[in-house]
Amino acid sequence: MKILQSLTVLILVLFPFGEILRFDLGNYISLKLVEGTVILLSIAGLWYIFHNIDQIKKVPFIKQITLFTIIACFSLLINIWWLKQNEFFTSLLYLIRWISYAVLYIIAYNFVPQFKKIILYIMLLDGLIILTAGYVQFFLYPSLHNLIYLGWDNHLYRMFSVFLDPNFAGAFFVLYFMLVLGFVYSFFKQKRMKYVLVLICILFFTFFAVLLTYSRGALLMLVASVFTLLILFNKKRFILLFLAVILIYFIIISPKFYIENINPFRIRSTMARILSWKESMRIIQDHYLFGVGFDTYRYAQIKYGIRKETLQFPSHSDAGADNSFLFVFATTGIFGLTAYIAMWVTILKRSYVLFKNKRSINAAVIFSSIIGLCMNSMFINSLFYPACMLWMWLLLSVMENTLF
Repeated sequence: MKILQSLTVLILVLFPFGEILRFDLGNYISLKLVEGTVILLSIAGLWYIFHNIDQIKKVPFIKQITLFTIIACFSLLINIWWLKQNEFFTSLLYLIRWISYAVLYIIAYNFVPQFKKIILYIMLLDGLIILTAGYVQFFLYPSLHNLIYLGWDNHLYRMFSVFLDPNFAGAFFVLYFMLVLGFVYSFFKQKRMKYVLVLICILFFTFFAVLLTYSRGALLMLVASVFTLLILFNKKRFILLFLAVILIYFIIISPKFYIENINPFRIRSTMARILSWKESMRIIQDHYLFGVGFDTYRYAQIKYGIRKETLQFPSHSDAGADNSFLFVFATTGIFGLTAYIAMWVTILKRSYVLFKNKRSINAAVIFSSIIGLCMNSMFINSLFYPACMLWMWLLLSVMENTLF
């Protein structure tokens, strides 16, 4: 278990590097050191699972995770006939990645409460590092134009931090905002006011970091998550205040709406997302039972003529749909979608019950974060973004404990 704990700490140490420590291996295969460590932990974790099977059976959501994993594997195997060997191998690696993050949750759930508390505090520090990097980037490196040849979009005058994408950065900042808010609420109840003041400062800068990504999906996620948490804590009077702050911000920046990248009413990206949804539905109509195979979406697009097999520059945005649930539907069919939704519904139910019965701040933060993340996933594939998966699986591992 000490080896697994050490690997978990290493994962959290590498996490703030985001896309910086990323190595492209060709054939649309990339490896980040943090993901490599997650896979290494999952391999070591399988030995632990095999020798503690009775204990593992008691892990919450294990049945739902296993069911979706089986369907995802099956969907990939039955579609092997139309995939080239390298395409199947690449898709299999992405499936292994998803399984590895799920195994991380199973392993972390069995850590002792004292170590889980350490995990939460390291996550708090990780988020602060990523937040600081975001402000440094925003003022000193405001454009990704010089990295277009590596497959990154040109995001001008937007905060993208270590993720090199403002939409995913915005999703992460909201998740971090909710974690910090949970700490603020907990320390306030404990009357540890020094910590409360420091955390409120972090909360303030995280809030503006979300706004500086100019991501509409992140903003909707923030509203959905905060509203949910305020309702759970019966602090409804703060909802109008929160909306007023956002409205005032938009009034202040409205003179810059002529810049396409920061215009919240920009049409180009809206139409691109609508087109992405239509393309997903086109694939779903022909493969509605078991899909085209888990994470073969890029190759299905080529097959349907949606994208070309060779591009002038590589792309990091064509492996998934601009909607996580449509992505699951297209790649694993109605069976996979049903299992995947059932998994999240079960998680939401358990977190809500824990909050109601034990007034668990952990559970409240997780419940509101999931609501917001599901909202955000309607516009980008955030439910399968590695940083979001790592963050949510680790949070779920500590949900049963009162640690804030």
